[in-house]
Amino acid sequence: MKKKIAVFGAGWGSEIMNQFMSGVANGIKDLNADVYLFLCFPLLTDALTSARGELNIFKLPVLDDFDGAIIFGNSIDHDDAFESLVKSCKDAHIPTVSCGRKPDYGYFLTPDNYNGMKQLCENLKNVHGIRKVFYLAGSANHPDSLLRAKAISDTFEEFDSDDIFYTNWDLTSSARFINEYIKSGRELPDAFMCANDGLAIFAASELQKNGYRIPDDVYVTGFDDTYSSALFDPTLTTVSQNFETIGCDSVRIIIDSINGKTVPSARIIPCVLKNRESTESITDSEIANSARRDIGHKLFVDRLIANNFATKLNFLDAALLSGLEFIDIYSSLSSFFGVNSEFEKGNMHILLEPDYENSVYDESITLRQEGYSDYMFDIFSMNDGRISFNPNFETRQLVPNIDDNSDENHTYIFMPLHDNERTMGYFVFRDIVDEIDKNNNLVRYEQRLNSIFIKYRKNLLANYLNNKLKIINETDPLTGVKNRTAYDSVASRINSQIFNRSCEDFAVVIFDINSLKAVNDEFGHEYGDSYIINSCKMLCNIFKHSPVFRIGGDEFLTILKGEDYDDRNSLLIELNDRMDDLAIQDIERWKKVSIAFGMALYQNNKDENLSDVFKRADTVMYENKKEFKGKANIR
Repeated sequence: MKKKIAVFGAGWGSEIMNQFMSGVANGIKDLNADVYLFLCFPLLTDALTSARGELNIFKLPVLDDFDGAIIFGNSIDHDDAFESLVKSCKDAHIPTVSCGRKPDYGYFLTPDNYNGMKQLCENLKNVHGIRKVFYLAGSANHPDSLLRAKAISDTFEEFDSDDIFYTNWDLTSSARFINEYIKSGRELPDAFMCANDGLAIFAASELQKNGYRIPDDVYVTGFDDTYSSALFDPTLTTVSQNFETIGCDSVRIIIDSINGKTVPSARIIPCVLKNRESTESITDSEIANSARRDIGHKLFVDRLIANNFATKLNFLDAALLSGLEFIDIYSSLSSFFGVNSEFEKGNMHILLEPDYENSVYDESITLRQEGYSDYMFDIFSMNDGRISFNPNFETRQLVPNIDDNSDENHTYIFMPLHDNERTMGYFVFRDIVDEIDKNNNLVRYEQRLNSIFIKYRKNLLANYLNNKLKIINETDPLTGVKNRTAYDSVASRINSQIFNRSCEDFAVVIFDINSLKAVNDEFGHEYGDSYIINSCKMLCNIFKHSPVFRIGGDEFLTILKGEDYDDRNSLLIELNDRMDDLAIQDIERWKKVSIAFGMALYQNNKDENLSDVFKRADTVMYENKKEFKGKANIR
């Protein structure tokens, strides 16, 4: 039986997440197992509602269905998200490995952050004579950032709380701080030590913009040993956390636990110091230059790919947002991905909350703000290029049409669709782990899909309100039939068809209620209104397949096509018969409907517009009305 392993992580540290997932893939290589990565991109600087919408993807899986779970704790730094995940794993009684953050349940696997930073600090102090350092930290409560700060404090006597700035892992915050530091006139420290490589690159760039040379004027160090750190100019001295090893070992711990083997409750993986140009005046420049030549080639190719990818997302945006009704999205997705699924490798699934559409039209229905519904709308599924739909998909299955008996190992990536904290659904990719750290493609994809589905709901609402307003504007409030505005709109279409010689046969029948003034004068306008309503009901009951318009106070009109056009004469006879029947009944006068009418047929070799037909029908109607003049009853 194929094993199922859940992995939870936030993807903003894309390079280390990529390293970690590469290790996980290596860990399952010789096993029969699939990996389910629940990935989101919350920032500490995001609005709380948006961060909750992102983190909600962690509540998608039913962990009882999994054989084990891995929590990439290094990346999860929001409220109680980490603690909630650990509790869910504990409640499911599955072996769980937490990486980077110590849990109160399961196994703990972590890089030796303290000694990794301590090794870097001692190298700066003992080899380079550094005494004064400033630390660009992550967030104030992140364990990795705190351990690195402790290593700095334990090494440098002059270091204190004034020598720390918390960036909340925001790279631009690092650059802004350096710029403000320089403008303040403060003396530079011997070294700026940064909580990760991204912060270090932004800090170094800002120093260089202000004319400072690295390492001649000031040292800059990073942490994580990302790909970028070895290519930046100068190459960054940093610390590798061995995330590939951690990812691989995490899977092995789960498998060993399942198989009943004794597994240590905690393991610490050594970090490795990487001395480079940002602290070393002399380095192996040939290696660095060779790497830069490689990246120059790669960046050129990546730029072309990124441009193509951006174009793809623009086309996707245009394809989906062209629809005005919810049902349009099915054909739009099929048409788009049917010819454009290289990035997705022919495998993608988009699942929406069942109330995604309903909440547009019913104010009493709102999108849920926590977790996911038991059933979802599978509005688009593509398995190995084969497209399908399942409008009533059981959420617990996670991936539509999955082949559990496949001998191949797969990695499924789940990402949230949300409007701030409101859950819209989720989408799934398969076997594209390398895209986590390629031009930020995954986060760009997620952001664009979220934007599309937010705008799509707004489009549905706008179209619904426009149609509702149109109905109100084109509906007679007394009788509920179409009014003069609606008739003018229909007339415009018919005139266009006449002009293009594409108009089918039709007839216009004009009706005028007899003796309405007499009813109003004798019984009052309330009964006059009843008389109009009764007259309208009779017309609608007889001309069931044709639109009836109220074009004046006592004037109605219908346009006969198709079946009613073919039966036009018998329908008018039926109208006469019903009025004759009412005329002899002993009922209130306002119930004795009496209507004059006139009909004219469209003549395609003569009529230039609908008005020509209207005028002929109006003339016939007035002739018919004269026949009723002077009669004692309403008819």
